Amino acid sequence: MVFLLSHGAYLAIIVTLVTMIPRGFAEAHQHAASTLFVLGFLGTWRYTWAVINFTRAAIYVRIVYPRRKARAFARFAEAGIPAHAYFLVTTYMVDTPSTIACYRALFAAAAQAKDGATIVASVVDGADERLIRGMFDACPQDMSRTT
Repeated sequence: MVFLLSHGAYLAIIVTLVTMIPRGFAEAHQHAASTLFVLGFLGTWRYTWAVINFTRAAIYVRIVYPRRKARAFARFAEAGIPAHAYFLVTTYMVDTPSTIACYRALFAAAAQAKDGATIVASVVDGADERLIRGMFDACPQDMSRTT
């Protein structure tokens, strides 16, 4: 929405500036008409590409991607491959409440994984490691642990 508003404001300013040009300006200045034509052509070319890319993106999001996603999910379901989840989390100098919220959500997601999960936690600080181990130890015992 902000994108559309900002471009609309840009176009409104351009239209306002063009309407402020006096009527006899182009005739009084030799190259003014050709300059305005070139600037108008470049502006039209630029926004034509923007419309083309926006249209392509909308088609992809609404038509192409859902079809590809459905085919990929169908092929995955037919293959019968276990859906093991892998998580990689890095924490460095993150405040404790954020770390707790992150790992709490991570452990809950891992516990819900259909065919198991592997969590790789990359930490630098020993305090973070102790905090994460304590949180993991507080989890239900059906989660196997390897260090």
